[in-house]
Amino acid sequence: MKKIFFQLAPAFLQLPYLLVENLKNKGNSIEAIGIITGKSSFVKKGQNLFPNSKSFNDIEKALITANYDLKKVNRYREIFGDEVLNKIIIADRHVGSSYVNGGTQPNSIIEKKVLNNNLTPIIYVVELLDFLIKEFTRIRPDLVFSYAVASSLSVALAEVSNYMGIKFITLTHTRVEDKTIFEKDYNGLLAPISELYSKGNISISSDAKFYLESFLENPTLPNYEIFNLKNLKKNHSYLALLKNILKFFAGFVLKDNYLRSNFKDSSINKIKIILRIKFFNVSFSKINLTEKYIYFPLHVDPEASTMVLSPYHTDQLSIIESISKSIPFDSFLYVKEHIHMMGRRPNGFYKKIKSLPKVKLISPFEDNFSIIKSANVVITITGTTGWEAMILKTPVIFIGNSPFITLKKGFIHCQDLSKLTYSFSQIDKIDLCSKDEILKYLSVLFKNSFSLPSQLLWGELSLEELDKYKEEINIFSNEFIKQLD
Repeated sequence: MKKIFFQLAPAFLQLPYLLVENLKNKGNSIEAIGIITGKSSFVKKGQNLFPNSKSFNDIEKALITANYDLKKVNRYREIFGDEVLNKIIIADRHVGSSYVNGGTQPNSIIEKKVLNNNLTPIIYVVELLDFLIKEFTRIRPDLVFSYAVASSLSVALAEVSNYMGIKFITLTHTRVEDKTIFEKDYNGLLAPISELYSKGNISISSDAKFYLESFLENPTLPNYEIFNLKNLKKNHSYLALLKNILKFFAGFVLKDNYLRSNFKDSSINKIKIILRIKFFNVSFSKINLTEKYIYFPLHVDPEASTMVLSPYHTDQLSIIESISKSIPFDSFLYVKEHIHMMGRRPNGFYKKIKSLPKVKLISPFEDNFSIIKSANVVITITGTTGWEAMILKTPVIFIGNSPFITLKKGFIHCQDLSKLTYSFSQIDKIDLCSKDEILKYLSVLFKNSFSLPSQLLWGELSLEELDKYKEEINIFSNEFIKQLD
């Protein structure tokens, strides 16, 4: 019998249940256990499907009420090191809320405690690690599966698994169509694809040719972005506003103070966001594709793309200021808002950007690909825009780590912001990726990934809708079985 430990969430319950049932139907002996995040009604639903799972809300209550223990702190410093412990804090939008300055979010119980006592994140992390080590010692899972690494919990799961010699895997989107892989690391670098690409001797596939030709003719967003855009209108409609107002009042009937506070604060935050979008009134600059400009598209914040993948570059205002101080004197910096962040930026965020010399704030509705094509250089922390620019033969500066660094051409990697001026001076010397090199990378990617539609990963589908994804579910199960070996 194989014991699989799942990190379960409101958006990730149906697929793991289908996975386990599929594995059992194929003759595999599986015991599914895990931790469930989310409100009590969801936890109850999750525990009906995964009876041996625990509520993370209950666990968190103990984490945030513990006392600071220097001996325990030093014990985990010896085991994991300071860098890992700090990364666990930075990865979480609530535990590391003090590092979030580019986006608004609900004032959760944890965030309030962090504001009142800045030792709370340290206590939280050591107590979480303590709990997971004891839990894994008790149940000894064969495999730990986190659907996405975007919180203190998921980073801690990965690090504790590694410490205890337990296999850990997560899903990583390749940023091409709906292609996805399983990875042992949580840094999003697509290591299996990078390793195979680096070995060379690659035959160019018809899938790669078709994708590149289609993209060059009509550039398109990855599947997850298209899925998110479809949900955007639904989540910000007047119906959604009404639902969140009703949820706010429904929160008063919850008996558990921890759940009641989080439930109400979450509803209030969503109401504020919807109202901000409905009355969104920001003056954006017009773009001029004939002038010299550097293009920096803003990231969603808080989001794993910075908090996990580039933990030392989470302050986008600071990064924009550094770019403004470093760009050629005859150029402008185009800062384009991310459409998913409309109504979610803190007061003063746009004003600060617009006050910086040579900086123009660009509407999220401007065409991303037109801006890329005419830019002198695209600069991004870890964004997909960097990859798209490489395909479209626009020079790139990556500030954080990116899986596309493995191509070794088409970009400058500048993690030290004090060296940006020098990086800009070297733009004309960048050796752009050839079509053949892009095709070889894509060939490896298509051969070593599988299709996982965002609707299946993040949605809760009806039986009729699930029937459409039988093949994808079966492929997902077969790929997962390989991880059990």
